[in-house]
Amino acid sequence: MRLFLPIAPPSANRIWRTGRGVTFLSADALAYYKEAKAWTERVDPDIKAVDVRIWIVPIRRGIDCDNRIKPVLDAITKAGVWKDDSIVASVAIKLITPDKKKFPKGATFVEITPVAEKYGKEEDVWTK
Repeated sequence: MRLFLPIAPPSANRIWRTGRGVTFLSADALAYYKEAKAWTERVDPDIKAVDVRIWIVPIRRGIDCDNRIKPVLDAITKAGVWKDDSIVASVAIKLITPDKKKFPKGATFVEITPVAEKYGKEEDVWTK
């Protein structure tokens, strides 16, 4: 399954904000999760494990790719693609050179592959 958003994810460091003693989702996180609602594909509920590959086109150079994983997985969960991200067996992430003409807000590409499709039976994952 392949997913695309025409917006780069916010940093995990910027998902939550605090003001006047209240913690809330940042405007960047809300905007990202709102875009993710366009994802209407669903992972079969019988699938117990998936591999996730993420490609991000950031708005600018020099971002930490590891801080982008959680917002992407949370967006997938909030969009209802899967019930919970506990089914994620592995995550790979790659940053692509920013391209302001093609992707002015950045972009997110995600590929979700059931572990069984990749390795055979899920039980065989640890033996290969």
